[in-house]
Amino acid sequence: MDTDLIREYKLLSKLLLGVLSSSYAADQPSGKTMKALLNALESAGSSGQIKDLHNQIKEVLIKESPRSVTELEREVASLKAEFMAQSGREKELSTVLDGLKSLIALSLREVESMSDQDEKLRSLFEASREKLKSLSTIEELDDFSRQLKNLFFQKTLIQGVIEQERDELKNIILIMAGTLTSFLDVGGEFNSNLDSYAKQLQVVKDIHEIQVVRDLLLKETLSLKEHTSRMIDEVNQANQRVESANQKIEKLKKQMERIKQEVSIDPLTRVDNRRAFDAKIKQEFASFKRYGSKCSMIMIDIDHFKMVNDTYGHRTGDGVLRVVAGIIRKEIRDIDSLARYGGEEFTVILPHTELSSALEVAERLRAKVEESRFSYRGKQFSVTISLGVGEIREDDTLESFIQRVDAALYAAKNAGRNQVKGSMVAE
Repeated sequence: MDTDLIREYKLLSKLLLGVLSSSYAADQPSGKTMKALLNALESAGSSGQIKDLHNQIKEVLIKESPRSVTELEREVASLKAEFMAQSGREKELSTVLDGLKSLIALSLREVESMSDQDEKLRSLFEASREKLKSLSTIEELDDFSRQLKNLFFQKTLIQGVIEQERDELKNIILIMAGTLTSFLDVGGEFNSNLDSYAKQLQVVKDIHEIQVVRDLLLKETLSLKEHTSRMIDEVNQANQRVESANQKIEKLKKQMERIKQEVSIDPLTRVDNRRAFDAKIKQEFASFKRYGSKCSMIMIDIDHFKMVNDTYGHRTGDGVLRVVAGIIRKEIRDIDSLARYGGEEFTVILPHTELSSALEVAERLRAKVEESRFSYRGKQFSVTISLGVGEIREDDTLESFIQRVDAALYAAKNAGRNQVKGSMVAE
C-alpha cells in the first residue's frame, strides 16, 4: 500500500482509538490495553499490521461492552467507509502508475534504439528498463524519473563528445597522413594509399568509418616501420663496416708513423737521422730562397770521441752520445731541428735565426756539455764539443752552405777544440 495511504489510515485509526480510550479509566485493564494498542498503532508500518490491531481493538470493545455500542458501530462504519475510499484511491493510483510505467518503457525503447552505437549507454538504458518493472509507488516512480533525466542528459552529452571526438580524430589522421606523405618517400604504393585514405576522410561522417580508415593507416604505418627498421639495420651494418675500416685506417696510420719514425729517427739517440736532416735543410733553404726567411745551422762534433770508446768501451760511448743529444735537445726551441749527422756529429737547424743569435745558442750548448759529468765503474770523466755555425746567404747553394758550416766546425777543432767558430764568408 502507498505510504501516504498508510499514513492517512493510521491517522484516522488513531483518532478513533483516542475517542474509545477516553471511555475507559486509565488504571483499568481495558484502559491499559487500549493505550498499548494505541502505541502499537503508532509504530505500525503496513496495512496488515493496522488491520490486526483493529481486530484486537474490536475484541476489547466487545469484551468491555462500552456505554454506546451504537456510537461505536457508527464510528467503525465511518472508519470502514474511509478505509474503502482510500483503497479505491490506491487502485486508481496503481492504474495511473502502471500507465506511466508503460509509457516510460516505450520511451526507453525508442531512445535506446538511438544509442546502439554506444555499448555503455545501451547497457544503461537496458538496466533502467529492467528497474522500471519493479516500481510500485509514486515515490519510486518520482525517484526513477530523476535518474532517467540524468540518463537522457548523459546520452546527449555523450553524443556531443562523440561528435567532437569524430572531428578531432579526422583532423589528427589527416595531419598524420599529410606529414607522412610530405616527409617520407618509401615507395609510390605507400604514398598512393595515404592519398586514398585522406580522400576517404574528407567524406566520412560516422566515427566507426573514421576508425576503419585509422586502422588502415596504422597498418600502412606498421609497414613503413618494418621498412624503416630494415633501413636502420642496413645503415647500422654500413656504419659498422665504416667503423671497422676507420679502425684499420687508424692502425695503418700508426704503423706508417712508426715506420716513418724508424726511417727518420736515429735509433740510438732518438733524434732525427741523416735522412730527416737532408729533407728539413732542403725545406729551409727553399723557404729562404722564396721568402727570404733567415736560417742558421750549427754543426757539432764530440771531441776525442774515439778515445772515449777505446778507454771506456763502445757501450759507454753510446751512453755519451745519448746524453749529449739530450742536453742539446733541452737547450733548443721546439721549432729547431736536432739530427745525428753521422758518428759523433750532430746538426741543429735554427729557422728564423741570424748568425749572431746562432752563435749565442752554440756557446750555451758548448758550456752545458762541458759542465756535464759521466761515470764509468765509479770513475767520473767529462767530454767537450766543438761547434761550427753559419747563416744562409744570398749567394749560397745548399751544398756550399753545408760546406761552409762544416768548414767552421773544422776550424774550431783545429783551434784546439771545445770552442765555437762562425763562418762569415763563403770558402
